[in-house]
Amino acid sequence: MRRLLVPAVLGPAVVLPVVLAVILAGCHRVTVQLSGPTAASGPGGSSAVSAPGPVSAGSGALTVLGEPQAGLGPVDKLINGARSSIDLTMYELNDTTAEGDLAAAAERGVDVRVILDAHLEMSRNTAAYDYLKAHKVQVTWAPSATTYHQKTLTVDAKTSVVMTLNMVSADYAGTRDFAVIDTSKADVAAIAATFNADFALVNAGAHVRTYRNSDQVIYIHAKAVVADAGRAGEQMFVGSENFSVSSLRKNRELGIRTTNDQVIKAVAAVLGDDYAGATPF
Repeated sequence: MRRLLVPAVLGPAVVLPVVLAVILAGCHRVTVQLSGPTAASGPGGSSAVSAPGPVSAGSGALTVLGEPQAGLGPVDKLINGARSSIDLTMYELNDTTAEGDLAAAAERGVDVRVILDAHLEMSRNTAAYDYLKAHKVQVTWAPSATTYHQKTLTVDAKTSVVMTLNMVSADYAGTRDFAVIDTSKADVAAIAATFNADFALVNAGAHVRTYRNSDQVIYIHAKAVVADAGRAGEQMFVGSENFSVSSLRKNRELGIRTTNDQVIKAVAAVLGDDYAGATPF
């Protein structure tokens, strides 16, 4: 259960203190009190951010950083102190310092793996992707059909950071965010298992090809999966289901799974021809 208690804001120039009760993993509880932004106006009427109250607190396995006041020093320290592994899943990455730290970790022998969103943020993530790829970091794109809005960091399989913030340096100074540093073995194991499954999915050796959106080429609307065509154990699935959350979890859909060799041969031949005529992604 997660509970957020935020008092009302009274007018454009009055912001009451904010008290947040954060409950994670059932039994962990961290309470932080932060002052809201002051009424001091910056250029264009924007409010300068100031919080004289506590900006970090914790008990047991959890510590929370309130941003922008706390800063990301503890997160940087985790990356720079990594001894064996770093796993980062990030919706948007545009922080040259963090990118350099990840590259330096890889250079000293740390197993650094990064998953970046490709569905909505590929254009903004491309520079970071190219830099990390050139510096021995195992960086990969998340599946393009799914928005990877997750922001997590796990170091040495012992400490995870669950963040509301993107690692975008231009946002740090003026954006309210939180980062929860978690050393619970159960929490870290669950986060690591999720990362491992995601990383294995996008690095399984699949080859993706596409057709451009044009009246001059065929529109691919088929939903079909053929496995081991022409071999023992061959099978096929054809149905109405798209590979999307809505289709697979919410919609009424229907498909057929078969081992009929003649049907599989026919569909596999069509898919093979379509694949040959498409452009590698």
